[in-house]
Amino acid sequence: MKNTQWTSSQLKQSFLDFWKSKGHTIIRNASLLPENDPSALFTSAGMHPLVSYLMGTPHESGNTKLANIQRCLRTGDIEEVGVTRRHLTFFEMAGNWSLNDYFKKEAINWSFEYLTSKEWLGLDPARLYATVFRGDDDASKDEDSIQIWKDVFNTVGIGANVVDLPEDSDTIEHISCYSKKENWWGPVSKTGPCGPDTEIFYDTGAQHDPAFGKYCHPNCDCGRFIEIWNNVFMEFFKNDAGQYEKAPLKNVDTGLGIERVILILQYKDNDGNVDKRLTIFSTDLFESLSKILVNYFFDNTLTQPLDIYLSEKNIPEPDQIAIKVIIEHTRAAAMVLSEHIEPSNKDRGYVLRRLLRRAMRNMMKLADTYAPTKKQKLDELLGTLLEDIITQYGNEYPELTKEKEAILSLAHTEFKKFEQALQRGSTLFMNTIPEKLNGELAFDLYQSYGFPFELTQEMAAERGITISTVDFEKAKQLHQEVSRKGMEKKFAGGLGDKSPQSVMYHTLTHLLHKSLRDIFGQDIHQQGSNITPERLRFDINIKERLTDEQIKEVENRINGWIAEKLPVTRDEVSAEEADRRGALAFFSEKYGSTVTVYTIGSPDSPVSIERCMGPHVTNTGDIQGTFKITKQEKIGANLLRIKGQLV
Repeated sequence: MKNTQWTSSQLKQSFLDFWKSKGHTIIRNASLLPENDPSALFTSAGMHPLVSYLMGTPHESGNTKLANIQRCLRTGDIEEVGVTRRHLTFFEMAGNWSLNDYFKKEAINWSFEYLTSKEWLGLDPARLYATVFRGDDDASKDEDSIQIWKDVFNTVGIGANVVDLPEDSDTIEHISCYSKKENWWGPVSKTGPCGPDTEIFYDTGAQHDPAFGKYCHPNCDCGRFIEIWNNVFMEFFKNDAGQYEKAPLKNVDTGLGIERVILILQYKDNDGNVDKRLTIFSTDLFESLSKILVNYFFDNTLTQPLDIYLSEKNIPEPDQIAIKVIIEHTRAAAMVLSEHIEPSNKDRGYVLRRLLRRAMRNMMKLADTYAPTKKQKLDELLGTLLEDIITQYGNEYPELTKEKEAILSLAHTEFKKFEQALQRGSTLFMNTIPEKLNGELAFDLYQSYGFPFELTQEMAAERGITISTVDFEKAKQLHQEVSRKGMEKKFAGGLGDKSPQSVMYHTLTHLLHKSLRDIFGQDIHQQGSNITPERLRFDINIKERLTDEQIKEVENRINGWIAEKLPVTRDEVSAEEADRRGALAFFSEKYGSTVTVYTIGSPDSPVSIERCMGPHVTNTGDIQGTFKITKQEKIGANLLRIKGQLV
């Protein structure tokens, strides 16, 4: 059934080879942790590490055409993992960018060429469907993209018609128009670059499910269509007044989903159809993890696609979802753990904890049903899954191999903590007055203790009490709304903020990093930073809080360097030259041979030298004020968070 001609590794290399043939420079795969970006916890799109270049900073390579494969993490659709054919939290996004170089015509034509040419992926063009922006009061209909798509389809003998309201149409056309919700990108914050996008869908041939609407169309969630590529055209800029102006730069930002495309390549039959039972979890990306779980819970050897196996074995749908959640969340958790993030109740640590505990909860649920005699060994199962992920991705992301011991240790510790949390949650539940057993309490148990809602319902039922799923969801939605508003507040700092204060704080993070390494040794290093115009926040792998004397020493060193008025210089050099100079770097450097290096002080005897995209002040004397450490807190067993301000 599986087409062995294509593997996920071959797909990734094919994508890079194609864009290299079109004059693109292949750039590095950046860290999952956005560098000096106050607006996001994780890299959530391929464009995220490129914001400064999209805003006009020249790229180190000197090229205005770039491409790469970028790992990303998004948790907005976490509840959909395992439910749909395509949703993930961690995924790999293949992307190409034009920095005010080519625009709509080239982007669309090249996308179509890569997908349909026999030299590349060779997909049937009749199976491809494009969506475009239908226009509104802010911006007009994207007629340019519509005409380009008509011309492109015409080259392969397809007369592409346009439908303006595909949701209400009983015919499916090759070009569909949607509102901003579906076909518009950005801006990330209240202001910034934005514009219409055109998305490409593949028709798997599945029958429409009326449960998802009367009519099927490319954006229908029934599973017939799978979105595989998105081309964003940044031709607008949203200003402070909320108006959409024509942007000074016209950039292209695209993203192709590796997991989605490999599903199609590996499982389309001779007619181009993809069995509706098949999801991304049947691809080679998840094959080894699937084999481990099938062997553990069902004592079977997996010799067919996971989805087919689960279907033919009549495994109930909730348990099928549980298997996929375990697979997906352990992979995502391994990637986050490799970035020196530890499970906690804050920010990135909270996301990591949620991923691990959702995986653990589903492991426990499956063990109760299918492998009760193995329940005491679930900790070992988690370790086996993580080791398999490290082996599979270790060459692409060497930090996984480097941090293997820490990854396994932290996961083991979190497993034990989760077991204890379940015990505490059970005690709280049993001590609760029956009249107070409601959806709000159920969510509190879920949120505070990681206590499964299903378990709360079961225990309540034993006491003759029904807990409403609707009430639980209401409490959950209220929490999500509060969290969303909090994230919007974080976004207020602006992505790629270049205000004078932010630039000063950015340079101060380098000085803070240097002073801490001077005091605590060269084994410590930055774990993340967050900069706003009001302050800096800096995470570093120091086990204990700083003493008053150490705080004073750090502040004196930094303020001394400010007083010395040291030059800050920017150089674009080869990666080898950066290493020779001793430039610090704490991200995965797989692609690209040219890097940006910022040096503070004399090149012969620098105070600090780091790889960084900037921006920075040109002289430490430009930093206005005296630096003070205002707060410090432990955010993990080996992580210290320091906050500082200029006063």
